[in-house]
Amino acid sequence: MHKDLNKKKCLEIFKQLYLTRRYSETVVDLGDKGYIRGPLHPGLGMEAVCVGVLNAIDNNDFIGLSHRGQAAYAVRNVKIGILLAEQFGKKDGCNHGKGGTMHFNLFNEKRLFEVDSEVAGKVPIFTGVALGCKLRGLKQISVVFYGDGGMSEGWVHESMNLAKTFNLPIIFVVENNRYAVTTKVEYACSVKNLTDRAKAYGFEGIEVDGMDVEKIYTVTKESVLKVRNGSGPINIIANTYRFCGHFTAEKILNLHYRSQEEVEEWEKRDPILTWPQKLIEEGICKREEIESVKEMVEKEIIEAVEFAKSSELPTPEDALRGMYATEYPGIPRKGWF
Repeated sequence: MHKDLNKKKCLEIFKQLYLTRRYSETVVDLGDKGYIRGPLHPGLGMEAVCVGVLNAIDNNDFIGLSHRGQAAYAVRNVKIGILLAEQFGKKDGCNHGKGGTMHFNLFNEKRLFEVDSEVAGKVPIFTGVALGCKLRGLKQISVVFYGDGGMSEGWVHESMNLAKTFNLPIIFVVENNRYAVTTKVEYACSVKNLTDRAKAYGFEGIEVDGMDVEKIYTVTKESVLKVRNGSGPINIIANTYRFCGHFTAEKILNLHYRSQEEVEEWEKRDPILTWPQKLIEEGICKREEIESVKEMVEKEIIEAVEFAKSSELPTPEDALRGMYATEYPGIPRKGWF
């Protein structure tokens, strides 16, 4: 066990893993019942990557999330009720009901930013954030998440090249869940070892088991130390798996692109099961303590659902809030009012 992972921290990590899982399961259930409109992109099975990375960095570092990055909000102690309210399209949501499932944004309060209308679109943004940190002489670093499919986007390559050219303080985290929607990574990528992409631009690429939260934590800790001390960018390839489909509409579309045997094999490595089992076997905590954490999370989920359901819908006038267009009648000249 890593020296920084004491009993309190280990139980905290389990709570974050379990809370993220239950949140995702709850969102899918509420979507099926009609409370949330449109397709959803749960990260069931992938929780360990985000939890491991965010526990290894500082709270004031800048984080660009993927559309399966709900774990980050659990790590940064965000009240998940405001996330659920956002997905309900309610006024009390973190973006007042305008962002939805793929546009959570708590950048000012928690340094968390998610924008996934464009695949890997936040990669150049957070490369720019890293450039800003360097130009201002800040010790903060930039960490940006994207998937194996996003690796082939042009602006990812431009960002990686720029990051090394200017030796920027950024960590690129690839959540390699093996499928870009339905396309296998082996089919879509020209290299067998995804770490070779980073090496081609002259910086370090590290492969890690994305189902093992301790290994991710350890690798990230080591990488953060290097980047913060001026090593330049690092690329972490976290090999993980989503137990669900790419999005909830797959059930309606009846898509079949992987075998049930494959899914079941990966489910044996479920971090929600393997992490607490390890803690118990190594005598770090007792089973009763694990169950106590689960009960706490279930209560938090119930409260979040009640909060989202009771929150008000935005008014027509709220549509103008947050607009940045100028010189138009009736539209405010500056952002929030």
